[in-house]
Parts: sequence; C-alpha cells; structure tokens
Amino acid sequence: MDSITQAALGAAIGHTVLGHRIGRKAALWGAVLGTLPDLDTFFPYGDPVEAFTLHRGYSHSYLVLALAAPCLAWIATRLHGSAHWPRWLALCFLCLLSHPLLDSFTVYGTQVGLPFTNYPVAWSTLFIIDPLFTFPLLAALAVAMVRPALQWGRWDPCALGLTLSCIYLGFSLAAKAHLEVVTRNALYAIHAPEATYLTTPAPFNILLWRVVVMGPQTYWEGFYSVIGDDRLTLTEYPNGHELVRPLSSTTPAISQLAWFARGFYAAVELPDGTVRMQDLRMGFLGRYIFTFDVARREGNVVTPVIPATRGPTPRLTVSLLRALARRVLDPSALAPFRP
Repeated sequence: MDSITQAALGAAIGHTVLGHRIGRKAALWGAVLGTLPDLDTFFPYGDPVEAFTLHRGYSHSYLVLALAAPCLAWIATRLHGSAHWPRWLALCFLCLLSHPLLDSFTVYGTQVGLPFTNYPVAWSTLFIIDPLFTFPLLAALAVAMVRPALQWGRWDPCALGLTLSCIYLGFSLAAKAHLEVVTRNALYAIHAPEATYLTTPAPFNILLWRVVVMGPQTYWEGFYSVIGDDRLTLTEYPNGHELVRPLSSTTPAISQLAWFARGFYAAVELPDGTVRMQDLRMGFLGRYIFTFDVARREGNVVTPVIPATRGPTPRLTVSLLRALARRVLDPSALAPFRP
C-alpha cells in the first residue's frame, strides 16, 4: 500500500496498544514502524529490474521483522524510561508485521516468507491506494490527536478506525470471491476454461474490478462492476511473448520480470525497434505502471538491452479517472480509452 496508508495503519495500531499510557507518542512510534519496511526503496539495487522485483523482499519478511521487534521495543523502553515492556513489544510486533500483511492484499507481490521462500504473496483484493480503506484510520487518528483522553467505553477512537478498515477489507474479500465465480463462467465463453487468470481491483475502489486472462499468444482483459454488471466481457489482445521468449534463457532481466509478474506480462515492439515488457497486473488498457525496455531489433536481429531500462509511467488523466468512476454503473464508459 502507499506510505500514507501504512503510516496511518501503524499509528492507529500504536495508539490502540499504548496510547492510553503514553499518549501521542504511541501513534508517532506506530507511524514510524509502519513505514519502516519500505525504506528498502532507498537501497542501491543493481538495476531497475532488481529494484522492481526485490522491493518488498527481506525488509518485508515476517521472520526478519519478528526478530527486529524485540530490539526496537528495547530501544523504545530505554528512550522513554517506560516499564511497559510487554505493550511496547506488542506495539513493535504488530506495527511491523501489519505492513507486509497489508501489502499482501495488493497485486504487487510481497516476499513475506524469506529466507525460506521468495514466493511473492499477492491476494489482490485492494488497490495500492484505496481512500475508503485509509480514511477511517486518518479520521480516527485526527480524533485521537485532538482529544487524546477521549475513549468511548473500552473503545479507543483508533480501535474503531481499525475496525471499520477491517470491515472494508472484508468486503473486498467478498467482492473478489464473487468475481472469481463470474470469471470462471466467462472463461467458457472464450473457450479457455483452464486458462490462467488474475482478478484485481480497479484504481481507488473495490466496486470495479479488472480481469486478465493469459493465453499462449494472446491475453484477454475486461472490467466487472459488482453492482452494475451481470456478466464479464473480455477483449482479446496479442501478448507478444514471441518477441522475448528466444532471449529469456540468456537474459536474466526477462526471466526475472516474467517470474515476478507470474506470467501476466505482454511484450510490444515500438516503432524504433525497442522491445518493451509490460507487467499487466498494474495498470489497464495499455497504460501499465511498470514497463521495461529489455531488447532492441536491428534488422532481423533482436539483442537484449543490458541493463534493462524502466519505461515511462503513464499519466492518469482527469477524463480517464472520470470514465473509471462512470464504469461502475456504465459498461460503455471506458470504450474510448481502449488501446
């Protein structure tokens, strides 16, 4: 998730655990610990592909963070002269581990099992920025900061914010479960019942969802609104895998990108001969967030680009965002933006 959400989640947890003992300091510690795992973005990786695929690696490992929690709790008790060791330990443990847990609900991929496995966990029930998940946390924190002594019975305001965000998370799981059934039915319509597919929320909400289905030479993409559609319609596009497949065994960047994307990638050849790989999991309708120039064609020869370079990030225009909002109820809203 985005840094604001992670900080808000950590702060809400911190205030719930220890706010009644040390006040606002608990929220501050929680916010810092909630964003700490993402400091790996400042690590000097070797190239853009490594920075993309190794982010959310060891700094997001449950084991590494669980071992770090007692050390940070000890530091906190020394700084604050506090005897509340069990609560400090709970604060550090929960704030640190909630970060990779929440990240796992996005589609990016979080390698929580390192060093035992580098499998990127991605349940993809939340978009990387979801205001409706974040708002209850921020509102609860605002109340707690303005009225630090306010409690409703046994409820800390931040505990209520956490509860509301967790309920929203539950709705996202229910929406995805429904979409899984709809998608499996749609696969029969394209005569690919055994195809690999991906379901993930469209930007900023859990009402509109996006589906990607991978085939040998093509992929299908479609949108489904849980309140506005009765079926899923998929549109077919070439996946361009033949452009990079001959180089995958000799070019680590290509195989690494294909692994991290779980096979949900496309390759396109630009007019200047550049071969660009697109991670189909993040983005939509040809506007993909993570793209990499991995090869170049000169005549009939395709040679790898070493190191691979990051492609441009697409801009989300106001008109496109409005079309996304309309698509929740209007199946034709995104038609003018199809590639």
